[in-house]
Amino acid sequence: LVLTDLVVPGTLQPVAMAHRIRAMRPDVPIIFMSGYSTSFDDPSLPLTEGENFVAKPFDLRHLQDVIARALAGTRRP
Repeated sequence: LVLTDLVVPGTLQPVAMAHRIRAMRPDVPIIFMSGYSTSFDDPSLPLTEGENFVAKPFDLRHLQDVIARALAGTRRP
């Protein structure tokens, strides 16, 4: 599992990193987080709160739930 912020200064940008990871290992879950916005305008990377995106600030239990579902390969009910 990869948990990364959408904004990471001075490094490989997280969206590009996600595409590289998916090209090599499509089975690896990737969860993004951000304190800026739940809207992200990149059609190649749709984000859904509670599935592959967590808005900051977040409750630890919510993050644990999202991670558990991602590792189990299930979506939100």
